[in-house]
Amino acid sequence: MNYSFFSSGKRLYFFALALGACAGLGLLLVQNPARTESCNVSPKMQAALQAAAKGDVAALIIEKSPRKIPNFSYVDQSGKAQVFSPAKRITLLNFWATWCVPCREEMPALDQLQKERGGTQFSVLPVSLDAGRIDKPKKFYFDTKIAQLPLLHDGDGKIFQTFRKAGLLTGLPASFLINQEGCILGTLAGPADWASKDALALIDAALKN
Repeated sequence: MNYSFFSSGKRLYFFALALGACAGLGLLLVQNPARTESCNVSPKMQAALQAAAKGDVAALIIEKSPRKIPNFSYVDQSGKAQVFSPAKRITLLNFWATWCVPCREEMPALDQLQKERGGTQFSVLPVSLDAGRIDKPKKFYFDTKIAQLPLLHDGDGKIFQTFRKAGLLTGLPASFLINQEGCILGTLAGPADWASKDALALIDAALKN
């Protein structure tokens, strides 16, 4: 894999992200991670998701002891700060960056998933972790014709630090399936074909249970 997309000015935590991210390896070992609040998810939901996590989304790890997603914020395309809220819907939270090749390849599928299933009950929420301004992810959206996904960004590394400390993030891309109360139902480290029949069936299973 060509790692020339790294810029020498990236901060240390973005370098660590890339090592685990684009190689698909968890190279950051977190000792005694700060656990977030635990929450209740029905065994029926867990069983349904476990059965649906196959094929193109077989790498999704269903949480046996679900916990709340950490509190975090990002900025939207207009530069306005937003605090994450599940908004009473199932959310597929995805962290990505333009310097991560698997992330770039995955984004059109996430865009298609939002087109197919996005609405009042489900949404894809991608957050760019590119350092600095929002210019690079904005250009990527334009060049790749991403039309369904919101353009969201965290340019100072706060999200990475928060999720790393909670033992939830070692690399990019990373996806979290979250229920209406903010509980993590499942995590997927690395890319997936989110526009596939398997992915659609997974989201349907979450919505039905």
